[in-house]
Amino acid sequence: MLTTKGAVVCVLLAVAAAVIFYPRTGGKPDAPFQRPLSPLEKKAVEFSSRGVVSIVSRGRSPGIFYDNGINGLWSKIYPGTAIGPNTIVVERVATIGAGEIFVHYQDGRRINAIPEWESLSEGIAVLKTEEKLLSWVPLASESSYYGELVAVSSGHGEKQVSSGEIYGINESYGTMDVSIGEGEGAPNYNGSPVFDSDGKVVSFLVGSVFSCIGADSSRGGTAFETGKRCRRAITARNFCDNYKKCAGMAPAPLGEKHYVRAGN
Repeated sequence: MLTTKGAVVCVLLAVAAAVIFYPRTGGKPDAPFQRPLSPLEKKAVEFSSRGVVSIVSRGRSPGIFYDNGINGLWSKIYPGTAIGPNTIVVERVATIGAGEIFVHYQDGRRINAIPEWESLSEGIAVLKTEEKLLSWVPLASESSYYGELVAVSSGHGEKQVSSGEIYGINESYGTMDVSIGEGEGAPNYNGSPVFDSDGKVVSFLVGSVFSCIGADSSRGGTAFETGKRCRRAITARNFCDNYKKCAGMAPAPLGEKHYVRAGN
């Protein structure tokens, strides 16, 4: 027979379970996402499954870039965008203070990588791997245009994907403003790939969220805030102009899919 004390404990446990699971997943633990994905977002998830990899960065000190200390090694996982058989674009903090960096696949395979190039101003870096990656995504060679529909996915399956349009392109600085906003599903890593509808990477996220700025001919071309939220991104062309080693990259193979491990 259940005692009064036991009944109280059961009620408290039930309430705790509801608080933990319901707001996050609609009452279903482990539900991947709450809102339906647009057709372009579904494509971006497919593209990123071939191009975004898990980068494990390890160091010996528990600095702000590392957590989960195990056996004296502190590590953190970052998404990286594979743009060639041995080339990965990643957020620059993944390389700071790292004693070891490697690509980790779900089946346990790992490929060692070393930093080759970095951009202090854009907050991104390039890693070179010792072995050939399983697959990668192509960089766009065509110019993007104002109003082009794009999507961003940092590789966490359907958990971090968002779509929008290009709100502005600054050819002088080689950047574009993308209205992917913030909130549920919006990727927040520098170096996250911005895909066009053909699965090519037109740019990489490099900036924080800000109000999208538009221009209306009826206002004499005066700039105004649109009410939407944008992210700054460096164009693929500008990235290649600075990195200087994009030439000769083979087209991306339609190889096996792989997904970034969710969470750090």
